[in-house]
Amino acid sequence: MVTEAQVLEVARAAAAAEGWPWAEPVMVQRYRTWLFFGRLRWHVMTNANHRGCNVNVHIDDRTQSVAAKGFAPR
Repeated sequence: MVTEAQVLEVARAAAAAEGWPWAEPVMVQRYRTWLFFGRLRWHVMTNANHRGCNVNVHIDDRTQSVAAKGFAPR
């Protein structure tokens, strides 16, 4: 199982690779891809208190790989 600190490292590296800004505060949530079963994933969102300038990274719990990533510039 991955720790929250490891997830933040992976997400920060993914944002840096894309050249996206990393702004605090950061929200980190663990969820399942399906309601009661499915793979565990983590969702990291930067600038969590504001709409816009958000980096969103979804990380697979088992492989620690980036499943999806995006930037909301608004």
